[in-house]
Amino acid sequence: MSKDYSSIMVRIAGGVAFVKLYNPKNLHSVTMDSKRELADFLIKARDDKRVKVLLITGSKNIFYMGDNLWIKSGTKKKNHVTDKRQISIIDLLRDIEKPVIAAVNGYAICAGMELALACDIVLASENARFFEVDKKNHLRLYSPDTETGESAARGPLTKRKKETSRHLTAAQAVQAGLVNLVVPADELMAEAERMAYMIAKGHTYSLDYARRMAAVPDEEPPGDLPAV
Repeated sequence: MSKDYSSIMVRIAGGVAFVKLYNPKNLHSVTMDSKRELADFLIKARDDKRVKVLLITGSKNIFYMGDNLWIKSGTKKKNHVTDKRQISIIDLLRDIEKPVIAAVNGYAICAGMELALACDIVLASENARFFEVDKKNHLRLYSPDTETGESAARGPLTKRKKETSRHLTAAQAVQAGLVNLVVPADELMAEAERMAYMIAKGHTYSLDYARRMAAVPDEEPPGDLPAV
């Protein structure tokens, strides 16, 4: 896994793959390159025996933001009909069969909230904010006011007129069961790394079994645990 990325930073140590997401200077959108690079890394990490646990975090005061987590994977023509195929980063996370920890360091907006909640364990700093956007009415992203905690529109992504948005503080998110643990901002990464290394030292089969149990219908379990 030696490929260099421009929008994410990856390092592997002690069985943990650390992924730092760099958000673009233009906060109105996330570039397609960042999603492609994240997807590329997740596919490689799935088969990399060095990686037992993944830890995903953001940069500065933003965890991740964007309107969706879908990537066009190319087109296939059949009978003169073009079939546009897409890959979901959420599906890649579910298929990776390794524990994934999200360390939400700041604002998780729209796709950022989806990305965090798709992880197995979600840690959040006290100043983290989770924004959910009503995509049926609009595709406008919000840049939260760091002093008031309220949202301020930063320019529409489409010409649709109405926009509705709601957000949860870290404390509200943990009360709602969306976040496992809230810690002071200056302790977030230390706690996330401690947890990641602890999980990496043991067997990760039980957590993978639990996540597969949650992903299949109730009538049929996913199968026995592998022999240790």
